[in-house]
Amino acid sequence: RRNDPSVTASGRTFCRHELPAVHNVPPSLACRLYGSRHARVVRAQHWGTAPVTTGVNRKMISTTARPLPGAPPAIRRTPQPASRLLARLEQLRRTLRPTPHVPLAVEGMSLFAKLEYTNPVGSIKDRSAYWILKRAAERGEICDDTTIVESSSGNFASALAAFTRLIGIKFIPVIDPNVSPTYESFLRRLCPRVVKVQERDDTGGFLKTRLQMVRHLCATVPNAYWTNQYGNLDALEAHYQLTAGEVCADFESLDYVFIGVSTAGTIAGMSRRLK
Repeated sequence: RRNDPSVTASGRTFCRHELPAVHNVPPSLACRLYGSRHARVVRAQHWGTAPVTTGVNRKMISTTARPLPGAPPAIRRTPQPASRLLARLEQLRRTLRPTPHVPLAVEGMSLFAKLEYTNPVGSIKDRSAYWILKRAAERGEICDDTTIVESSSGNFASALAAFTRLIGIKFIPVIDPNVSPTYESFLRRLCPRVVKVQERDDTGGFLKTRLQMVRHLCATVPNAYWTNQYGNLDALEAHYQLTAGEVCADFESLDYVFIGVSTAGTIAGMSRRLK
């Protein structure tokens, strides 16, 4: 019904204002996320509205691209044909537009902020999530039958959830009780399965427990693929090619660059390119 205020997604009905905020998504991909009947809603969002963010922590990713001590090794399945997956990823690439550099009013210096929250799913991790999927598809490591598995406390899992939904492959996020209600709700709406660990590890946190669960899922789920944001060099390449490339295109020279550190991909990729 044209005037029906609800939209059906994955068998559940939501009000339009409750839909996950994914921006700059071409209508041809939007039908995968929201259903073809409501591609018009996303078309308007794609062309007409400013990005809406949820107020969550938008941390940048961070320094060496090596795995954490005790982390399970990256699990690589037998290479498989990518079929039409690469074509869909190329279409998805169009959503990752250059983010703006906005001048800040600071006396005595020219200071700019790069607004990464204007990425389609709202954080800088959109770049690494997309690039990891793209490079894995190019190498034949993922295909239409792949199930992506990842441990994440928020931004990276949200980006993977939206992107895998748009390109038509499965994703199982592994989260813990510290995840914000906003993120958890977003993930449960987009992912058919969300695994939430409850047991703390020997450090009092949940990271090691999440990684153990990732290892278990990769060993038991058919065609599972761990994107491994903690040690995947494709994350570094994403920021070398995309984030730093945009900075280089807009500035002839820089004196200082301030970059957040988390899983190290952003600072490693950007510093290598900018130097």
